Amino acid sequence: MKRFFSSAAAGIGGALSGIGGFVRKLWNHPKGRVGLVIALLLAVCAVFAPFIAPYDPYDVTQRVEKGLSPSLQHPLGTTITTGQDIFSMLIYGARVSLVVGIVTGLATAFLGAFMGVLTGYVGGLADMLVMRLVDIMLVIPTLPLTIVLTNLFGKSYFMIIFIFTLFGWTGLARVVRSQVLVLKNSNYVRAAELAGAGEDRRLSQYFAVLTDSRSVGVMGDGRTYDYTLALRAVTTSDFMTADWARIPYDLLDRISTRIVNEVAGINRIVYDITSKPPATVEWE
Repeated sequence: MKRFFSSAAAGIGGALSGIGGFVRKLWNHPKGRVGLVIALLLAVCAVFAPFIAPYDPYDVTQRVEKGLSPSLQHPLGTTITTGQDIFSMLIYGARVSLVVGIVTGLATAFLGAFMGVLTGYVGGLADMLVMRLVDIMLVIPTLPLTIVLTNLFGKSYFMIIFIFTLFGWTGLARVVRSQVLVLKNSNYVRAAELAGAGEDRRLSQYFAVLTDSRSVGVMGDGRTYDYTLALRAVTTSDFMTADWARIPYDLLDRISTRIVNEVAGINRIVYDITSKPPATVEWE
């Protein structure tokens, strides 16, 4: 039980660290900073709507004359049918948008990542069926279908989130699948070369890491802009300390050449020569 809680705490800590890194990266980008400020203002309006909105749009006693023009009392005027303050309705409506957006985003991310990993790792019939389903869903006009489905099955929050999630996971699934295939094929090539040279018997651990770094390369007569793949191999007796493996240069050359030529999306290979300490064996 103690190990379970420790693993759970480590997982939560890793997730929070990833979110923090994403926010810092967004803040360091000029356009990302503007978007982050706007999103933060909308979130504040949604959370503190009762204190910001001058009227409660759900309170029938606060309704006034219908169709009023914008004024100091009603910055955006009032509705022509019920006499509700439009500015207050917008602020309260941010609550719905915030909840639907967050829940839909989380559900879409989970489903897209799960389907992408499943199809990329398992392959075969599952990969073919899911990817053909993705192709079909990508050509369906989402907005008209959403309007039709909400009219047929109701306009509840659950139905809206369900529809957005149903049609929103496909793009992420394709991206995750492509990255899983890169890692899967790269590790296969590396394992085959190491086993063929007899080096795998003396290595304690070896793997490939798909980094988020992209750079310009040249393939044939054209230029590419693809990812950098990091190779890691260590030797150790207890994994408390570890030394980077001295793999022969000609073997590293064969591994690098095969990966770049056989695995799509990779145009640069680096080899990690950092021991533990100061680094860890895994890339975390």
